[in-house]
Amino acid sequence: MADCGCTGTRLLTKPSVKWPRLVRVQGATPEIVEALRAGKADVYGSNAENVHAAAARLDGSKILPGAFRTVSMVVAYPKGRSQAAQDAIKVIVNEARSSGLVRKAIDLRGLKGVRVAD
Repeated sequence: MADCGCTGTRLLTKPSVKWPRLVRVQGATPEIVEALRAGKADVYGSNAENVHAAAARLDGSKILPGAFRTVSMVVAYPKGRSQAAQDAIKVIVNEARSSGLVRKAIDLRGLKGVRVAD
């Protein structure tokens, strides 16, 4: 199984996967695709965006449904912000999700396998 070194794939799979080797591929999609084509790895595990990008370059590739990891995005703000500021950030984030703004941004970028949190 290949991972690109920029994800938690290695940490998440090593204890549970009983494959002979886990290969770290330095780089991004082109290097992952080359490793798969060259037989250095049989499969690639990463976030949905990266896997879809690699699969698009590999004729006949398949993406397994489901996920072994979910990535949550969060907002950080400096210590000491007032409760009103914290509440305003929550409102902005919730409105962006509920109005469809986040979904539109995902679609605009053409991100595959990315969903808006419930």
